[in-house]
Amino acid sequence: MRSLLPKAPSTCAGLLVLATLSAVGCGGGTGTVTGKVTYNGNPLKGGEVWYVSEASKQTLSAQIGEDGTYTVNQVPVGPAKIVVKTKQLLVQAYAGPPAGRGGAGKGKEPKHTNEGGYEKPSNEDAKRKFVAIPTRYEDAETSGLTYTVRRGSQNNDVKLEGNLDWSGTPSGLGGGSGPGGAKGGSGSGPPKK
Repeated sequence: MRSLLPKAPSTCAGLLVLATLSAVGCGGGTGTVTGKVTYNGNPLKGGEVWYVSEASKQTLSAQIGEDGTYTVNQVPVGPAKIVVKTKQLLVQAYAGPPAGRGGAGKGKEPKHTNEGGYEKPSNEDAKRKFVAIPTRYEDAETSGLTYTVRRGSQNNDVKLEGNLDWSGTPSGLGGGSGPGGAKGGSGSGPPKK
């Protein structure tokens, strides 16, 4: 008859390693991220903030409140790229609702996780809430904004800075590429750096 004693310590050690990895966050999970979005020190009045998980490529988003605050729920744990979108407010204010809101520069629709779901503002609200921001912040590959999400609740204030690289007006949206992929404008505004 074979003895089970030599195998027992390695089995216990394996279970201990698994328990330790789960406790330190290697087992996945989600977090809730709250914060305030500002541009050159002033709170944005509207728009959306998106968290694009680098591991799962899942995009979760929430509306930005008039005081600049946001809450994104159920963001996968780990590194994420951050996108801030305001151009959809300008498109809506002057041209009606956009045909497709796009997503993280790849044409995907994010999962909205703010309480009550996505609420499209009226055209008048869209005009009032719109704040022009540099185009780079509207795409996950160019925003330069990142955050490592942990399990549970956490705060991440998103600070946008810099000069506009488009006119900030409806004519500055360019050839109709819309909020998901506008790459510039009509040539007015400060030069790109």
